[in-house]
Amino acid sequence: MKHKVTVLIVMGLAITLLLGCGGSGKSGNSNNTGNSAQAQPKAEGASTSTDPKYVIQVQDADDATPIPGVKVQLCTDTQCMMGQTGDDGAAYFDAEPADYTAHVLKAPAEYEGTSEELTLSADVRTATFALHKAGTTSSEASPAPAEAGDASAEDASDSGISFETTDLDGNAVTSTDLFAGHKLTMINFWATWCEPCKDELPDLEKLHQDLSAKKCQIIGICEDAGEGSDITAAAKEILAKAGVTYTNLVATNEMLQMMPHMALPTSFFVDSKGHIVTEPVIGASFSQYNERIEEALKALGE
Repeated sequence: MKHKVTVLIVMGLAITLLLGCGGSGKSGNSNNTGNSAQAQPKAEGASTSTDPKYVIQVQDADDATPIPGVKVQLCTDTQCMMGQTGDDGAAYFDAEPADYTAHVLKAPAEYEGTSEELTLSADVRTATFALHKAGTTSSEASPAPAEAGDASAEDASDSGISFETTDLDGNAVTSTDLFAGHKLTMINFWATWCEPCKDELPDLEKLHQDLSAKKCQIIGICEDAGEGSDITAAAKEILAKAGVTYTNLVATNEMLQMMPHMALPTSFFVDSKGHIVTEPVIGASFSQYNERIEEALKALGE
């Protein structure tokens, strides 16, 4: 009997040891698998939170050296974002993954421009343009857009937007005369190269007609109209084809500093004294236009 008890105890200890080793081995394999998954290196080229999402590069067509100071744009169906290449020949855009077209707006004087259009997507996020040197100087550069947060922009809502310029026919215009007698003015920045801007013009004219009954109005500011008579003529032709009757002006640096923006179209809303009364709308969005107009009129007690 004593011998049987001893055997049973030994067998029990052996089974316990076997089960313990088996359990420990399974747990160890599971842990190793988990650690391996967490420690997998990031795929080469994967973006991080600090990486720019889209890049437009511009280089010399002969020796591939980077070209700084090139104005470029990245466009969707509803808006165009503007940028300028730095010393590395690249402009960086923090844009959401989508389909875009990339363009060169204006090259430095020593280079020829290009009408080439490159397509970007969620998978292809870098566009590279090669420019050829030119033997002649280009036309006068258009005013550069002011950086967001400029002191003039911060003061605009307090002191009011104030400027002097000309319309597309060369007539002198002041903001005081434009805004007077209108409860609200929607100021729509656009350019002849901006397809979303041009596409919305007929509907902006309809909105302008509706606003007129409320003593409100739309005025347009064409950012590239001041670059030369040919561009001004092109702007007038675009407006005529769209049936636009509201006033359109030539952009000045003063305007761009007071109403800074980095995409077109962008629309600001001011009262009869030029005070900005609500947030601007970036891109072509009539639902947002109507929301801002309603917000502005409520703020003005209408």
